[in-house]
Amino acid sequence: MVRKSNGVFIILVCLFALSFMACPDSGGSNDSPSGNSVVGIWEGIISETEYGLTYVLNVSFNLKANNTYTAVFTGTATYMGITDSYTEYDNGTYSVDGNTITFVSQDYEEFSGIISGKTITMSGDGLAIVLHKK
Repeated sequence: MVRKSNGVFIILVCLFALSFMACPDSGGSNDSPSGNSVVGIWEGIISETEYGLTYVLNVSFNLKANNTYTAVFTGTATYMGITDSYTEYDNGTYSVDGNTITFVSQDYEEFSGIISGKTITMSGDGLAIVLHKK
């Protein structure tokens, strides 16, 4: 079953976003430290089991040349043998400063990651995700 929102999934996404809170930077270009553009599709997967709840979250960020992004979070959560599927959407802006990329979502949530080649690594509060450029 695919839903636009569900309590458990929303909580997981909020925890994920909150764990990456960072101070906003003062702008920047959309180029990574190596001079390669970050513009394009970046994908990753989070898989976690905790307190009997297993979830798998596929993340896809489309970073655009005008420093905006759209993101799709598609996942499943399984608890006590019951599995639900979810799809959530987000958009906002991003900026690059050195090897740090900072995202500001449409809800003004901020999170950041470190760019290294064709990967963006975001981590905090025991959660980690590595996005790979496609």
